[in-house]
Amino acid sequence: LNNPRGQFVNSKSRTARQRRQWIMLGAGCACIGLALVVFFMLNYRTEANASATAKANMNAQNRVGGIATVMLLVPETTVAAGAQLSEIKLKAVYWPRAQVPTGAIREHTEVSQLWATEKLPAGLPISRDKLSQEKPVTSLPISKGMRAVSLRGDATQLLEGHARPGSRVDVVLTYMKEGERTSKVLVENARVLSLGGQTGSPSSAAGAGFGLEAMVPSASTITIEVRPQDALEIQTAKQMGQIGLILRSSTDTQGMDKTEINEGDVSGNKSRGPGRSSRGDCIRGYIKSGGQNLMLGCDGSISAVLNSDEP
Repeated sequence: LNNPRGQFVNSKSRTARQRRQWIMLGAGCACIGLALVVFFMLNYRTEANASATAKANMNAQNRVGGIATVMLLVPETTVAAGAQLSEIKLKAVYWPRAQVPTGAIREHTEVSQLWATEKLPAGLPISRDKLSQEKPVTSLPISKGMRAVSLRGDATQLLEGHARPGSRVDVVLTYMKEGERTSKVLVENARVLSLGGQTGSPSSAAGAGFGLEAMVPSASTITIEVRPQDALEIQTAKQMGQIGLILRSSTDTQGMDKTEINEGDVSGNKSRGPGRSSRGDCIRGYIKSGGQNLMLGCDGSISAVLNSDEP
């Protein structure tokens, strides 16, 4: 009943079958491993090619017309002095590397908390020497070679606030001259810099919470821009009489025909003090010759009396 030879054959068959299974399993693992190696190699090569392509594109972008360039920040519109850069729209542009200004700004983070100390033109690189970490104090916009002079007066003298910053005025001195009250133009076409300490327009003042109506009652001073010589004359005139302003059109630059008027000119009757004619000349006396009234001057000159109010 027992068959040892058959048992041996069956055992040998099972061993062969198991060996074939292991061989197939090993071959499958090898194929999977090879496939993974091929996949990673292809992926690496693709990434390398993409990186090389991106670098080539960047180099191409960084060269305009064969000139090496760098990326800088420029304002899209003109930036006024005193503006905060975080509120200004900036754009990146490629700028020739050899023409990059010293201290040019390249990153937005460099200017987020900075202020413009002077006007920044649109489309030009921003330089650090034109920026400040503190808000600039607004100063009077005095032109080069000019001077600022402040005048004090009431609402009438200061034109009830109508002489606003940017307006043009004439400065007039009223004083006593040779016994007559006289008004004399000291300066023509002077530019108003500030009214009551405010350098902005009424619209900007209203936006700050107070309009022109609120600014005028408290505006007891006005500052104007004049030439250095005119500034000296105004400072001297302050001690001589009363200074007033005459408002003129901003487009009117023509000089006045007559810059001095006295009481006699206004009334039409020239007043004469002792020993003086209507022209203020020294008179020694009057003579009559040939039916004509003549006036004898202190210098010995003789002239005819032309005014009807002369004796």
